[in-house]
Amino acid sequence: AANQLFHGNTQLEFAPLLESGVCECCQQKLLSVEPSKEEVLLLIKDTEGLAPTLTPEKNVEWKKFLVWEEANLQRFDTIVDGANCSYFRSSAPGVDHDDPQYEHAELLMDLLKQMGRKPLLFFHARHFKSQGGIHKHLEAKWKPNLCIVPHGHNDDVFWLHFSLHASLLPSEK
Repeated sequence: AANQLFHGNTQLEFAPLLESGVCECCQQKLLSVEPSKEEVLLLIKDTEGLAPTLTPEKNVEWKKFLVWEEANLQRFDTIVDGANCSYFRSSAPGVDHDDPQYEHAELLMDLLKQMGRKPLLFFHARHFKSQGGIHKHLEAKWKPNLCIVPHGHNDDVFWLHFSLHASLLPSEK
C-alpha cells in the first residue's frame, strides 16, 4: 500500500519500489537503464548544449555553475527538482496551478534527510521573488542543500547536468 506523509496541512502519498523493481501502486516493472560511461559523457555534452551561453552574462553564470558543480559533486547523493515537487497535484480539481505548494519540497527534503540521504534541491530564481515566492525561512533552511538557477536559464538543464555528472562518480556500494 502507498505510504502517506503529513506535514502541517500537506498530505502526500508515495509508492516505493519493491526490490523487484515493481511499483507497488501500478504493479508495473520499471526498466533499468545503465548507460556506459561514454554514453553518459555524450549526454552531458548534449545537456551542456542546452545551456543558454550566447550572451557573456549567461555564459559566465553557466561557467560558475560548472565550477560549483565540480566542487560539490560528492556532497550530494539525491537530486530534487523543487518546482516539480511544489507543483505536485497542481492540476487536481480545485487547485490553482499557479500556486506552488513549497511545503511539498520541504516535506520531501525532510524525509530524504531522515532516510540518511544527502539531497540537493534545485529551484529556479523566479521562485524566490518577494511576493508569493518561497518563504525566507525555507530558503534559510535549505541553503546548504540548495542550488538556485539564475534567471534566463532552464533549471532542468542544471539538475540534469548535475545528475549525469554525479552518475560518473565511483559507487559506494
